[in-house]
Amino acid sequence: MPRISRASAALVLLAVSAARADFSDKISTSPIILQDGFGPARDMLPYGGQEFCCPTAATISLTYLAENGFTQLAPADPTIADELNLDQVLSGLMSTSATTGTATVADITSGISTYLSAKGIASSDYTLTVTVSPTIAQLSNLNQTGTVVDLIDGFYSPSGSGYTRNGGHSVALLDENVTAGGQSSPNSLLIDNSLPGALAPAADVSTSAVQSLSTISTTGGLTAYGAVELNPSQYPSFWGSTQTVVETAIALTINPAEQSTNTPSPAAWTFSSSQILNPNSGALTVAAPIQSSNFGIDIATPGTVELQNTDASNGANTITAGTLRGDAAGGAPFGTGGINLSSATLQVSPTGNSSNISLTAATVSGGQLVYSGGSMLNLDPPSGASLTLQIGGNTNASTPNLFRGGNGTLVIAVAPGIANLGSTQQLQINGSSANLPTVTNGIVSPSIVGQDNDANASGDFLTYGFAGFAPASYTQATVTPLTAATSTSVYDAEISQNIPAQAIASVYALKLGPVAITGGNSSTLDIGGGAILNGGTISAANLNFGSDEALIYASAAGGTINSNIQGSAGLTSFGPGALMLTTANHFTGGTHINSGTLIAANSTGSVTGTGAVAIAPNATLQINPSATAGGSGGTTASADATVLLNGGTLSGASTFDAGSYLLGSGTIAGAATFSGTIGNPATDFADDSYTGVEDIDFTAAATMNDLVIYDWRLNALDAAPQNAGIDYSLLNFTSPSVNVKMGTSSSPINITLDLGPAVADPDSSNSFWSAAHQWTIATDAVGFKQLWYHWNFPSYSDGYFSLSNDSAVENLYLDYTPVPEPTRITMFVFIAMMIARPKRTHII
Repeated sequence: MPRISRASAALVLLAVSAARADFSDKISTSPIILQDGFGPARDMLPYGGQEFCCPTAATISLTYLAENGFTQLAPADPTIADELNLDQVLSGLMSTSATTGTATVADITSGISTYLSAKGIASSDYTLTVTVSPTIAQLSNLNQTGTVVDLIDGFYSPSGSGYTRNGGHSVALLDENVTAGGQSSPNSLLIDNSLPGALAPAADVSTSAVQSLSTISTTGGLTAYGAVELNPSQYPSFWGSTQTVVETAIALTINPAEQSTNTPSPAAWTFSSSQILNPNSGALTVAAPIQSSNFGIDIATPGTVELQNTDASNGANTITAGTLRGDAAGGAPFGTGGINLSSATLQVSPTGNSSNISLTAATVSGGQLVYSGGSMLNLDPPSGASLTLQIGGNTNASTPNLFRGGNGTLVIAVAPGIANLGSTQQLQINGSSANLPTVTNGIVSPSIVGQDNDANASGDFLTYGFAGFAPASYTQATVTPLTAATSTSVYDAEISQNIPAQAIASVYALKLGPVAITGGNSSTLDIGGGAILNGGTISAANLNFGSDEALIYASAAGGTINSNIQGSAGLTSFGPGALMLTTANHFTGGTHINSGTLIAANSTGSVTGTGAVAIAPNATLQINPSATAGGSGGTTASADATVLLNGGTLSGASTFDAGSYLLGSGTIAGAATFSGTIGNPATDFADDSYTGVEDIDFTAAATMNDLVIYDWRLNALDAAPQNAGIDYSLLNFTSPSVNVKMGTSSSPINITLDLGPAVADPDSSNSFWSAAHQWTIATDAVGFKQLWYHWNFPSYSDGYFSLSNDSAVENLYLDYTPVPEPTRITMFVFIAMMIARPKRTHII
């Protein structure tokens, strides 16, 4: 259950004044939303949504308000997708952790306040107050018509002469002192529970969500935590010794003038610090005009923040992995502050009927647009409109207004088509001389590429001139054979070319359509800048970039390189498509996978040379059968990056940061330091989700911590041991030494269940679930050095899942028992306390 610190542990109440007499009946019309119920496999939220009770309870309440007139909060008639989106956004604003939930009441109230501000509801139009230890009478006074209430309860277990708080849960309050049928039930709470099995012996299904729970007054040491608790005698075998206390109330009252029928104007939003807006893979629309000095917006998760109004701020905007979209049709849609894109997207989408739109960005003194990782700038004006965007605040002729950070790449996508860039669509950089992009051999740095609006998102090199960026001029293959090009040529190979044996062809930059460049023995293609592959294949014996970085863009049509890549400045791949490398490469300087997918399809050596491999957010390294990537330089997968083992091997040391993904079937051959997620395609941000099970061999030391999520997947109703890694996931640790730490006592890993979309669940009446089953989900033949874990599984009516291990601590099992679980609260206590399972007794 969510981690709520005692310092601010709370029951949360959202109250809206009863200005309308026509609010619908809360009991019959409040939405039923299960936090672990999104998607066919119930896995659309990270960790199966098991720790998302706080944002889900708030989603229930805000959706009810939207259905009753506050449509700026959510659609009045929401779809499941709308509810999921609001849950994601609120979880980001509340800083909800996938594995530990929402930390404090301050996080909850801050998230709600931020959301209201974004929707244009001024702080003067609502009040948000906290009441500690509410009684039933106080809740009755608060829960009036037009009021929505979310509760957070704390779980307490006896500890010595006192109690220890082991976790908590958040629900939406519907009514008190009555049952769902309207019968009198003194001292009871009627709730809308997003995880029904958390507070009662019930399955996590929609028909169990509305629950009537009896309460009693707390006594003894429990009075320090709240005035009332859920009555343990209502479900005695369920609760055991645990007692659940209603802790605190937070009341929110919104001015009825903000109801949408009154057509309220969005109030201005003034930041008091850099405003963190993490949409958590959702889409947050900001209706409020922004007014702020010295502060901007920080986005650090995937998802989109859309600024629908004006932005008068002058602070820096920092976007990592996500998208910042501006809809303003004039002025500065992102304010005047600098803009830092890190594997992120800046989307310019002016709305309205203007046919000639002029916009600015990063024009504050010293302002720059900095791009790193795989970043994008999308120009998306209304149909038929001309657009000019001017960037930069430096006019000293020396400081660049468009700055490349590290091995960053920038894709400039033009919705009306790349041919319009430099004419009706102008992207201009302010200043002169070194303030402007450098042009070499007719093009700007190959780290900046234009992207067309065709189905393949085809790439183009760009030049820069009086009208800003524009498509480059090319030496055409229809006129000049590749072998006749020069080292200054920007070459467009729209027809196939061949390099004879022993011959060398040289170009500065190469754009290759869906054709092939072939070569005889010892043939070499020298490229001094970059390459764009719009579906083409390079098969010269050698592809040499010399001392220049190998910058390679792959469109959605993809591209293949069958050549031995050489060079001393590393390789950087980017673009929306897949770049396939099929040979052992010998370049040095490291590999940066900035966006799209780099596919290793070699049979010897390593496709990534000898340097380090860095996979940026939203990018994927795919390793095909018999292929190897990685090496002595090690591999790092950033948050939201993916390694997809498609039968291949990742060699060398590897580090998987928190929020990264490891999917598929193959081998991790070097020492692995793992903090990411194993499995779960629903939260994989790669373009092509992996739908199989995991079958991964770790052949060296491995260390995992409490940021790890192992989404064990069952893809068929099968528990046969011989089908491990085929029908269900298996992690196999084969190092001959006892050096695998699958969690530690203070940092246990997290394990949850991911049923395949076509797999019938235990409540389906399928005969498979009428018997007990056990699956080996992780194994180490010499025994785990440490094995510490906790789990969170959905609750079903006809059975339950749990974990166990053998006495030698060589096998970790997932168990299914085909009877209703008698004491499910025990599991939640285990989870909240992070009680570790047995480990090898001789290991300290």
